Amino acid sequence: MYKFFYFVLFYSCLTPAFGQYIRLENPSFESNYKLVRMPPQWYDCGDFPNSPPDLQPGKYSVLLKAYEGKTYLGMVVREDGSKEAIGQRLFVPLLPNQCYSLSFYVARSPIYESVNEKGIPTSFTDPVQLYIWAGNSNCEKTVLLGMTEAIENTEWQKVTFDFQVPVPCQDIFLEANFVEDDWAYPGNVLVDDISPIQVVDCVTGLPLAKAGNFFFPIHRMSDEALRNWIFVEAQNIRLDPTDTQLEEAIFATPEGELVKVNQPLWKIARMLKKYPDVQLHVLIPATSKYYKRTIQYQIHQVFQAAGYSGHGTLIDMGKKGSKKTDWFWEPGEQDIRIGLRWYD
Repeated sequence: MYKFFYFVLFYSCLTPAFGQYIRLENPSFESNYKLVRMPPQWYDCGDFPNSPPDLQPGKYSVLLKAYEGKTYLGMVVREDGSKEAIGQRLFVPLLPNQCYSLSFYVARSPIYESVNEKGIPTSFTDPVQLYIWAGNSNCEKTVLLGMTEAIENTEWQKVTFDFQVPVPCQDIFLEANFVEDDWAYPGNVLVDDISPIQVVDCVTGLPLAKAGNFFFPIHRMSDEALRNWIFVEAQNIRLDPTDTQLEEAIFATPEGELVKVNQPLWKIARMLKKYPDVQLHVLIPATSKYYKRTIQYQIHQVFQAAGYSGHGTLIDMGKKGSKKTDWFWEPGEQDIRIGLRWYD
């Protein structure tokens, strides 16, 4: 057990050199394309019952090397009018009265040999446009954020969009589309290296400096000092009275990433990254396994946002809790009980 390295300095994470942004999962579509077809963290939004988009290169004679990483996204449009599309739920919703910027790389493969809807060998090589949509559920493409020109280039080319949304949107979609709506033909588009969605000033287009101050001790604290620090933050962990989930807030991390999680628990997780010998114990006052899974998922999202592995975090249901845990308060005094264990 570590004891009494109690030399504490504080720093402010308010640094205007960084901007606020929303991170996408797997933005360069990385995976082992020999084992999976769809890139992880993305879901298929193409026209049923056609096949989903593909990981490239290496399929259908597509040879262009990835701009970033090893793999990228390939999508086609077909003679029957069907289009391929892909979507992802954002960690933080897009909001009205905010301005955003997004960039990515696109290309067209001069060779894309496959079969059409009738099983006839077909070259999917004509130029298409890439549409960027937003919405609020799987494949609900309701707000058009922007579209490219016809993509004819066979090498990677960067495209940047500035956009706003009229309503909150939680999902983002990429769709291959025809250059002309009344003409269906076989074509393809390749996409790679999507940037984070940057929050920008609506007039200048420059990234906004992040808001908020977070103070963390630089050096390791004693067990008692750590316990006191976490106790102060843990008192602010609350359940949302409307849906019995953890209260969540949208805020920018010290790195500028916008997240939507329980902020006090995020601070605790961020602190515990420095303490691999300390185990967090969370006690949920409920008997429903579904409720427990919901809270577990929220806690996982908090840890992900904080870059915290969890160090074997225990999540239990009930009121009493283990006697081995150093609990901060007695049953019934808080919505959720928080405690710590120290490894010897």
